[in-house]
Amino acid sequence: MVAASASAKASYLIVGSGVFGASTAYHLITRYPDASITLNKVVRADYGDIFYMRLGLAALDAWRNDLLLSPFYHQCIPVAKAKELFGGLYANANYEGIEDAFVNRSGGLAAATSSIQAIVGAAIQSGVKFVKGNVDVLLLGKLGCEGVRLNTEEVLKAGRTIVCTGAGTPKLLVDSAPENDSIHIGDRMCVAGVATGMVKLNDEQMNKFGRAPVFVNHTGETLGETMPPIPDNLLKFCRVASFKNTIGKMSGEFSMPPDEPEYGQWKAPPTLRDEIVTVQKGIYGGYADSIPVDQYRLCWDAITPNQDFIISPHPRVSNLYMATGGLFHAWKFLPVIGEYVVSMLEGTLDDETSRRWAWDREGKGGAHAARLPKRELRDL
Repeated sequence: MVAASASAKASYLIVGSGVFGASTAYHLITRYPDASITLNKVVRADYGDIFYMRLGLAALDAWRNDLLLSPFYHQCIPVAKAKELFGGLYANANYEGIEDAFVNRSGGLAAATSSIQAIVGAAIQSGVKFVKGNVDVLLLGKLGCEGVRLNTEEVLKAGRTIVCTGAGTPKLLVDSAPENDSIHIGDRMCVAGVATGMVKLNDEQMNKFGRAPVFVNHTGETLGETMPPIPDNLLKFCRVASFKNTIGKMSGEFSMPPDEPEYGQWKAPPTLRDEIVTVQKGIYGGYADSIPVDQYRLCWDAITPNQDFIISPHPRVSNLYMATGGLFHAWKFLPVIGEYVVSMLEGTLDDETSRRWAWDREGKGGAHAARLPKRELRDL
């Protein structure tokens, strides 16, 4: 195991500016304002796993009360099944086999893009250097990881490199050391995709759907969710039945997003489009006919077998640290997850959490086992 320690005078390179990267940059510069730091989604706490319930409650408190992030958090009422609420908006949803409805009044919705932009902006204002560019490979030498090389051939170096690249992580490690599979992700993580759909509501439709809650319907064929049209009148639907995109390389087979611009995210095949329509009708019944989907999108994230994050030093590469494995639910922890990454860098993460988020650990149990992919994109 590579010893982890943070220092006010150390240099850090954070690869990836999503949830893990943005939150890490913010908390790292807050704790170590003199350090050199370069920085290259429904909020709830109802987990079956008590560990993530505690983490979710901590994040929920920050979403509500943190001066930086609270403007992007909107209290709402997530409901699993409820026929009589909201003027009967969900009266014709698919309730087959369901007798009881679960209403979570402690949850809410946070605007993902705006909140990440805010926390990145705050980190930059505090001294973090923000560099735009596509990372080609990690620079691996005899002393460990020395930084990254961009596809423009520009090199970024630092004493410690923190990989927060989500769905791009398996490919990045393989490309950086094609013949050294001891560095690769292997079966520690799988890249998975889900299909989403968006409806741009007009003013009249906003009068009907504008105050709709988060609605989760995992019954029958629906297997989906909808989110309120906040903030841009965009009513969103997601089907939770995920899929892989397995490809073969010299180092073996692994799943990765399509190797094309923007991961080909706007190219949803007809089968997945039909599944989004099924989600619509399973939630809104006949009302779905009045709100046809305008856009379809494929979203990708990294999933570990037991759905725990990987927040750990890389045990086989000095000065390389991993913070990834978001499982489509990590971004709700944006206000607090960076604190844990900084603690990992300092070597102060408690033993239970360190074991849980280690590079090598048991793969039993899970916070979101239903999200594990069982299908291939090419078959859809």
